[in-house]
Amino acid sequence: VSVLQPDIDQDVVEWTGNFRDNTLKIFREMVLKLKDENPDIIIWPETGYPGVLNYEPWRAKEIAAWLKGPWQIIGSDKMEVTRENEKKYYNTAFLIDESGTIRGEYSKYHLVPFGEYVPLQDVFPFIKKVVRRYGYEGFTSGKIIEPVIYRDEVKIGTLICYDSLFPEISRKFVKKGASFLVHLSYETWYGKTPATAQIFQNTCLRAIENEVPLVRCVASGMSGFVDSDGRIRSKSRLFTKDILTGKITYKQKHKVTFYTKYGDWFVFFTLIMIGVLVVINRKKKDDSINN
Repeated sequence: VSVLQPDIDQDVVEWTGNFRDNTLKIFREMVLKLKDENPDIIIWPETGYPGVLNYEPWRAKEIAAWLKGPWQIIGSDKMEVTRENEKKYYNTAFLIDESGTIRGEYSKYHLVPFGEYVPLQDVFPFIKKVVRRYGYEGFTSGKIIEPVIYRDEVKIGTLICYDSLFPEISRKFVKKGASFLVHLSYETWYGKTPATAQIFQNTCLRAIENEVPLVRCVASGMSGFVDSDGRIRSKSRLFTKDILTGKITYKQKHKVTFYTKYGDWFVFFTLIMIGVLVVINRKKKDDSINN
């Protein structure tokens, strides 16, 4: 697996013209450098593709033609048009095969409030009208947590940004057969702070909980490879243009962990026991006062 960290600043008004051309040029140059590496899968970061890939299928075929052989997981916007002619946008990871055909996709399940959407729009429709009046077009949350499948045999759980902070998403991917996890993120807006390193460390927990490897691809660091024990095997530096290639060792018949199967039962059990002990302690105090 190869990870592309392009170190591109996406702080632009629109993904048009020179920005799109320059972005694709950078990705093309990075992909061509992998000719001798011969990876099975190439991974792009969250929203790495500067556009709406499902409405531009010729671009997927163009990208696949850059380097024959590997499949690619590409972070991109996705658009759907409803029967009411309303456009809905999603933050999506597309899996394309060696011919550029989209073979699978996953849309971000947990969106960032006020960053990717304005809360309560569905409850109070006037909010949606107000934000659109001022030119804000938010994302719609994905509804399905389903692995993408590489060559009809290897299932991959694709986490996008904020998703990695919610263990239940990774659990569901692995319960549905994912052999390893891929985390696509952006994170450039955190600047040179510990934030991206903290997110990386937190994401390692998803590997530990489910005993599966994890690959992290971030637009501008820190990307890297994590084994099924949660150990970081390699990583890139913050705000650097880099390509990482590593081998993923996974179990073909992966037996789910106790945590994967049952989740946070211990936390809830502990809370219940604390509640029971509080009640017992209070009862004892009341009995001693009455006596």
